[in-house]
Amino acid sequence: MQRGIVWVVDDDSSIRWVLERALAGAGLTCTTFENGA
Repeated sequence: MQRGIVWVVDDDSSIRWVLERALAGAGLTCTTFENGA
């Protein structure tokens, strides 16, 4: 099974930080963005 990249979009940097660490800990590749623009 091929894994893709998870995009996390949130204006709160602490939420992005927590989600990025959790997803990376689960073995997923994660890219974060401050907004969807």
